[in-house]
Amino acid sequence: MYKRILMLLAGLVMFAAVAQAATKVVTFKDGRKITGEVTRTAEGNYEIETKFGLLKYSADEVASVEDVITPQEEYNKKLAGIDPQSAKDHFELGRWAFEQGLLEIARKELQKALQIKEDFERAKLLLRQVEAKLEEASRPKPVADGGRPTTRPAKTDVANLKPEWLVGEEDIYRIRLEELREDDRVPVELKNDVLERFVDSMRGVGDFRERNFEKRFRSWNRLRRAKYIVNNVDRDNSAVKDDIIIKRDPKFMAEFRNNIWPIVAQNCATSSCHGGEKKFGNLQLFNVAGKNVSVDYTNYILLWGYSTKSNGAARRMIDRNYPDMSLLLQFGLPEDMAKYEHPVKINTIFSSTKTRNYRRVLDWIDSLKEPPRPNYRLKYRPPFGMKIDTGASSVLELDEPSPAAQPEKNED
Repeated sequence: MYKRILMLLAGLVMFAAVAQAATKVVTFKDGRKITGEVTRTAEGNYEIETKFGLLKYSADEVASVEDVITPQEEYNKKLAGIDPQSAKDHFELGRWAFEQGLLEIARKELQKALQIKEDFERAKLLLRQVEAKLEEASRPKPVADGGRPTTRPAKTDVANLKPEWLVGEEDIYRIRLEELREDDRVPVELKNDVLERFVDSMRGVGDFRERNFEKRFRSWNRLRRAKYIVNNVDRDNSAVKDDIIIKRDPKFMAEFRNNIWPIVAQNCATSSCHGGEKKFGNLQLFNVAGKNVSVDYTNYILLWGYSTKSNGAARRMIDRNYPDMSLLLQFGLPEDMAKYEHPVKINTIFSSTKTRNYRRVLDWIDSLKEPPRPNYRLKYRPPFGMKIDTGASSVLELDEPSPAAQPEKNED
């Protein structure tokens, strides 16, 4: 009897542990992150209570579940680990705080760095950016809705993003596949006997007419075979392409995330521009803290698919045919240099075509796979009524001039 009572009590304790919900960050295997009240069910699955309702996920979708650490707690932890006499340590901590939107902390750490090393140019430059952000945040906001001032956060909480607003895992795999370069080194998964199906369809065709080519083809590694398959099937052949899974970001996305998006985030995806609660010019970007795979690919697609008229011509934000005519570059140049001007007056992003950031963006666009425009075969539909061209046609629906009428490409 006593043993049965102990077993019953143990079961109740286990049930309470399973049923109890706590605020945590759930990281999924596809890179998504959701913050909410997390409950582990008796079956071992997860239920996440968010402001958008209850979300349910199986255990095999989840990579990790971690306690929520506030930015202040994370800052205190990082602060305890630096050398208080190191200007570089204070600078790095200030840069981290700036990237997290902790502007007051960023200013304090950068000022400490300059107290230790007065000629610390990187700290001076970043401090000017921090001061500008703080000044912008302190400006009076427009009055709306009954006379209450409106405010917009500098960054969006990932938990506030609905899944349907973001590019999904299947589309991410498709984008990765179409953007593979010859120098990419990424892990590949070949599913559903796609290799055998491809070989069967190619016997007696193209290279496979050559003696021993099939043997050589089979001796290649998975990545090389995947690239060959992609280059030798119809561009919209989902039956083959969807069975080739690229498990890690190709270089184009790593470069976008590390080099291009920070420029966009600090200039175009701010709360007062395309990163706020209201879309301006039919474009709304998602500016979130940290790395989030779905958000990164969503922002890329929104930029890639955006087009508008400027100076009477239809132009793309990212133009593979004429990289230096991309609006991502043209809109950031001074008015006297830009061939296509931003519809409203904005702060200059690039002082000239010779600046480091201008060349960085130009080189990235130029490095994308050659035209024609890739057919990503996306299921994604942009939210908020954004008219983003996610198709493969290289012809704009905005009365794009013929290539002969396009401005010549800069040679600088």
